Amino acid sequence: MKKAPFFVFLTALGLLGGQSLAAQQPPQSSHGRRTAASAQQDRRAVPAKAAAAGKKKNNAKSRAASGKTGSTAPSSQSAQKKGLEKQSRDLQQQIGRLRQDISQKQVQKRKEASAAQTAKKALSASNQKLERLDTEKTKTRSILNNIREQSGQVVSKLATTRQNIAVNAKLRYLHAGEKPWESVLSGTSPARVNRNAAVLAYLADRHQKKADRLEDTKDLLQHQAEKTASREKTLTAVAATEKANNQRIAAGQELHEANARKLEQQISSQQKQVEELQRDQQRLAALIRQIDIAIAEQEKARRQKLARQREELKRKAEERRKREAALAEKNRQAGRTSRPPAPKEEPEMPPEEPARGSFAKLRGRLPMPASGTIAGSFGQSRNGAGVWQGLMIRASQGSPVRAVAEGTVVYAGKLRGYGNLLILDHGEGYLSVYAYNSTLLKANGAHASGGETIARVGPGENGNAPGLYFEIRYKGRPINPRPWLK
Repeated sequence: MKKAPFFVFLTALGLLGGQSLAAQQPPQSSHGRRTAASAQQDRRAVPAKAAAAGKKKNNAKSRAASGKTGSTAPSSQSAQKKGLEKQSRDLQQQIGRLRQDISQKQVQKRKEASAAQTAKKALSASNQKLERLDTEKTKTRSILNNIREQSGQVVSKLATTRQNIAVNAKLRYLHAGEKPWESVLSGTSPARVNRNAAVLAYLADRHQKKADRLEDTKDLLQHQAEKTASREKTLTAVAATEKANNQRIAAGQELHEANARKLEQQISSQQKQVEELQRDQQRLAALIRQIDIAIAEQEKARRQKLARQREELKRKAEERRKREAALAEKNRQAGRTSRPPAPKEEPEMPPEEPARGSFAKLRGRLPMPASGTIAGSFGQSRNGAGVWQGLMIRASQGSPVRAVAEGTVVYAGKLRGYGNLLILDHGEGYLSVYAYNSTLLKANGAHASGGETIARVGPGENGNAPGLYFEIRYKGRPINPRPWLK
């Protein structure tokens, strides 16, 4: 199978698009890739050989073959340029979407920061309220302890008073039964007896009134103690509720602050991604300029070749006309008649690129390039970083990566955004792309048979999970691989 020309390398690298456009500047590998200059010389050599073969043709066939071969490469590169320009527009749209997403995240971040600030103020107010409740609860507890202490003192005094009442009642009972003549016999004055009875009566009345006052004080203190205890219970319940509210506010503040930090990280990451995409876009623009130069050079070479062919054909026609005229004059002078020789039929000039196998006939019959499960399908979003332009197949690390069809390796090496990358050219404008490999088993220019192991599964995109990224491209444009697989 013929090795693909340099512009196929440019197409393969320049149209990978969507995920990372670092592919626009392919690194020079140890396999001896041809430079742009040498490839340009090769392209110029093909028309030269074709022109040499065309010298043996007649005029009409030579001009037809020259026009056919001279326009193939520029039209192919024009199509590739259009593909790259479309990729540039897609990249610009992706940058616009990223910027819009960044703007939305910045608005959301400001809302989260505002909510966090509001929660911070509410938390401060809640902390102050808890402090006041704690102070009031401490004060209430002190009052309750004081009331209980006073109540204890009143109960003690009441017990002493009741004891005095009991003693007084016993003495009054003893003196109440004493007869006047008994006091005379005992030598006690009746007046003294009466005075003692009066004193006992006075003491009894005084002790009873004191006991009544102590009872009232006891009831009052008990009521105050119950009221204060109820107040303490209420304060405890309010403090518990406020503490729960405080914890909820603190959790909300922490959540808003965490969301703001997360959004800030996402914004920073996306801004870096935008900067990276802009650099990729600059590389893509440079690649398009290179293709413009290559197209111009090929067009110039084609026109020069056609001009040389026309001059050569004119010269040969003029020489043949002179020979025929000289021969006719010689025959006329000799009195002989002759017929002109019949023109020799010569083979048609071969095309620049021989026909390749029909990859299009394999639609729906291609095998899976790796054994695993599909984690990302064509057209699905890649978490805000564009969309998948192929299939992301999760597979075991180190498992085989197989060529889906016969082809020639047009790129094998590391590429930023794709890890170890391998691209097969299947002819007729069809390419298959195999990315995130751990090991490449084929080199540039190598032939690969359908089903042959060409690489090993690597760590996947950004090392998220082992897997293979697979694309099919037609004339530089990604197409959905699913309908092509069994």
